[in-house]
Amino acid sequence: MNLFLLVFGALFSIINPLGTVPIFVGLAKECGKKEKAAIVFWTSFNVLIILCLSFFAGKYIISFFGISINSLKIAGGLIIVSSGFALLTGKFTEHKGMKNKSVRKDIKTRSEISLTPLAIPMLAGP
Repeated sequence: MNLFLLVFGALFSIINPLGTVPIFVGLAKECGKKEKAAIVFWTSFNVLIILCLSFFAGKYIISFFGISINSLKIAGGLIIVSSGFALLTGKFTEHKGMKNKSVRKDIKTRSEISLTPLAIPMLAGP
């Protein structure tokens, strides 16, 4: 039980689901219940794949591309800063390519928000 609480606490702080809820609500406000459920399912699936891939092969992928840990930290920080400024200005949907009305009404495109920005960078990103 102690190990479960330790792992759950670490994952909860890394994933930060409470910070992603307002972003999900803003991006999926025009969707129905079935569309929202599909977005949630695919986001969860994408996060699982990203976290497992990062855990098992992350060290090898980073060394293959010659990326240092410090440069990875800087890139992750820039992604978070960019998303944060878009949230502060109220233009997060425009910032993520959701400005066009045809994009907003297309169900297939709407479900693509499950990978980016929800899974990457919000839940399993930097």
